[in-house]
Amino acid sequence: MMQDIICDSNDNMKLIKRRRLSEANVYREVETLTFQQLQTFCLVVEQRSFGRAAECLYMAQSSVSQQIAALEREYGVPLFNRVGKRCIVTPEGRVLYEAAKEIIALISSIPQRIKDTRSLANGQLRLGASSTVSTYLLPPILRKYREKYPQIDLLVKAGYGYKMVDLVRAGEIDLALVGHNLNWLADPSLKARRVSRDYLSLIVWPGHKWCDRSLVEPQELLDG
Repeated sequence: MMQDIICDSNDNMKLIKRRRLSEANVYREVETLTFQQLQTFCLVVEQRSFGRAAECLYMAQSSVSQQIAALEREYGVPLFNRVGKRCIVTPEGRVLYEAAKEIIALISSIPQRIKDTRSLANGQLRLGASSTVSTYLLPPILRKYREKYPQIDLLVKAGYGYKMVDLVRAGEIDLALVGHNLNWLADPSLKARRVSRDYLSLIVWPGHKWCDRSLVEPQELLDG
């Protein structure tokens, strides 16, 4: 239990700091030990023996007993009935065993799940697109993507380009396919890359001054 102590001695201050550091280390050990306790407990259940569990874990039987005792104190119930040299798990212990197996499996799967996500073996891609892109350009792209990465869950949103960019800023989608905008290119919070170039057709009546032109610059449209 920590207390606030007022003192004017450097030695005393060092002692207090060491004490607090020691207490912090104890807390970390308890947090680390909890997972080990669950692993040890599950092995005792499966082996029906403290001794055999200790052999499998390459530790002293007394260490196994201490970990089980700590769990029993934590939950306030006996986890085993001792019958001769055998340990029979109690109903309460069976509940803990089923939960512990799920916890151990989940924690043990984390490294592989992270690896799979980084290698695109699984995961989710949240994609936004402007209405035009989502209607005309995106379908064949998505089809090829699904063929190449069938295990990736695709979430697609469509709407105005500026709204899709706002969703990227808010972290609600991972990327957006939208029309070109110089303001977005200059935004330091965004990384933009041109992935496609689209062409527009200008339609005029017969006899118009641009009727025989193959290319009209945007500035000419502004000038009339």
